Amino acid sequence: MSYLVSLENVSFKYRDRDDENYLLKDFSISINKGDLILIWGRSGSGKTTILKLLLGLIAPLEGEINWSPLKSRVISTMDKAMRELRRRSIGYLPQEILVPRYLTVEEVLQLESTLRGKNWSDVRARTINILKSLGLNPDRGCWELSLGELQRVGITRALLGDPLAIVLDEPTSHLDSQSSDQLLRLLNNRLGEATLIIASHDPLILKWASRRDSTIIDLNG
Repeated sequence: MSYLVSLENVSFKYRDRDDENYLLKDFSISINKGDLILIWGRSGSGKTTILKLLLGLIAPLEGEINWSPLKSRVISTMDKAMRELRRRSIGYLPQEILVPRYLTVEEVLQLESTLRGKNWSDVRARTINILKSLGLNPDRGCWELSLGELQRVGITRALLGDPLAIVLDEPTSHLDSQSSDQLLRLLNNRLGEATLIIASHDPLILKWASRRDSTIIDLNG
């Protein structure tokens, strides 16, 4: 397999902290196309930071971030090529569920398809099937959804179309056991097709990933 993205000797700490402790120091990882990567660790261990570095949402103090579709390394959060890659080719579920609350669920998904450069009519049937498998109706208003329901909308949005990479940050944090099981069934269908990068401290996801051809990065050590 050919590599998709790599972090090379990356170091990071938040600049507003007075201490000299780095959240990451000389951290490296190379991820191939079609890989399943689980970043495992307790709260505050750096899982979300690694995802944001991979996505170019924050910049490292040291080291390099390289995506194979780009002609040069990602040098800042303002990198236009990285922003375009993220918009069109990466399905991302952040911990902070950012959904326009004044839209219906289907309108949110249609907006996402437009941002991805997809024709909604081409991806609608498959997307709505994913949504319904997670127990949601596309006609619901986002203003009336619970946190768990909003997370299911976010998951559907991340899986929309055929993204090159699917990046999920604590995807089961607000899900019940039934929805979590259904999410894992959906991810099973993407194994080997999309690159899956998941940050979690959920034992269910650890058990699932351990039974598959995966790389588990344990930050608890």
